Amino acid sequence: MNTLIKSHNDKMNRLVNVSQARRSVELDFFTHASNKYRQFINSPSSYNPNEDESLLNKVKDYFIEEAQDPLEGVIAKQTKLNIDIKNLTQTQIKKDKKYIDNILID
Repeated sequence: MNTLIKSHNDKMNRLVNVSQARRSVELDFFTHASNKYRQFINSPSSYNPNEDESLLNKVKDYFIEEAQDPLEGVIAKQTKLNIDIKNLTQTQIKKDKKYIDNILID
């Protein structure tokens, strides 16, 4: 009986670990983008006392919409690479990775 309980607990722990790892990979994009955005906003060269707050919100909303685009968004491309990489061609994989890197680096 103890062996059965131990194997069940081991299986549940493995599932939890896989789930947490997957979640952290999916959140890496948001964390990186958020850190870059925060660093840009808090840098001394970005301060403008005459800046319109609504413009800042428009840019942020546009960035979020672009990232969440179901066909060409970064999130869709990362998900496709993580889930369906076996069915993609090498050129498509390289193209998607280059696009994601360009978004994250800029």
